[in-house]
Amino acid sequence: MNLVKKALSAAVIFSLASIAQAKTYTYELANVNSAYGPVNYPGLDLNGAKSAILTVNRNPGERPEIRSLEVTFPNAAKLSTGAFKRLDDGRYRALVSGAWVFKEVIVQFDGNPDIFTNTPASISVSVSETTSLLNPEALNQGSRLVDVHGIVRDITNMATMDTAAIVFDGKGLTLNLKDRLGISATGSQQGFILDALWMGRGQKLIYLPGPFGPSQWDRIDPIGIVLEGPNTDPTIRVRFKDNGNEQLSPPVPLRVLMQQSFPAL
Repeated sequence: MNLVKKALSAAVIFSLASIAQAKTYTYELANVNSAYGPVNYPGLDLNGAKSAILTVNRNPGERPEIRSLEVTFPNAAKLSTGAFKRLDDGRYRALVSGAWVFKEVIVQFDGNPDIFTNTPASISVSVSETTSLLNPEALNQGSRLVDVHGIVRDITNMATMDTAAIVFDGKGLTLNLKDRLGISATGSQQGFILDALWMGRGQKLIYLPGPFGPSQWDRIDPIGIVLEGPNTDPTIRVRFKDNGNEQLSPPVPLRVLMQQSFPAL
């Protein structure tokens, strides 16, 4: 009995640890647009989608999980859903009852199975016409009502993990380390995110190269900023945890990072 209790306790601890590692992100489809499919219901205007917002859970080493999706239209009620199922081919599907005037619609997110930022994705909504009791998300079929397209952008609120303040080129510079890694809107920079406020120069996000590729960033937790060398021209590193093991990123001249975001420097 004691062995059983210990095994169950270990399983619970492992489960809680896995949950604690999960990270939740919020994404939008930038440059969003929508167009009718073959089905048109009189008086239902689904043109010109205003926004599409996704909430996604990520666990290290696992596929992303879409927790919710909300699409708003200027002349129709918003479409809200959750409980997406990822299919073997990389599509995500959810069934929504009572959307607009329909008994059930099929909502599908595809074109970007790993939900990478700065990458196109599409959402299609179909009127459900055939139903499967065995695997409804995968096997239900219907006629397309509307297609929504856009570019995935990360709009997750970021927390500050550490702050460093120095005088750089005669002006006060404050660096705020954010709690995750990311990619710039242009896609030209990526890694640890630092919110830089430079007196007289402005405020911008700068990116310090991080370990691995974006698909493995969910296991990385930034901790602190490390400035080394002369105050006039220091190098910068980030302390971070990789699956709980503390490490340091390679040193990078701070001036190089500043030149990337403040080209007049």
